[in-house]
Amino acid sequence: MHTMFFSLILENSAGDQLDMTATANQYMTSKIEGLSPPPGTISTSSYAGMDGSYLNNAFIEKGESPDKSACTCFG
Repeated sequence: MHTMFFSLILENSAGDQLDMTATANQYMTSKIEGLSPPPGTISTSSYAGMDGSYLNNAFIEKGESPDKSACTCFG
């Protein structure tokens, strides 16, 4: 018995979806773009006279929209 640990669904900017979960091992992915985490800033301050630091604030910029993602697959 083979258990699936993932699902692979490709979606284009028009919302059309292609479920490739069952056939994912038949394709080789050469490049995926647009799935990187968004840039962010973490601000910390050191404790006086002690090791370590504390969190002042954290900011994450808005990520890329899904229509800017791209995948190049060969099968």
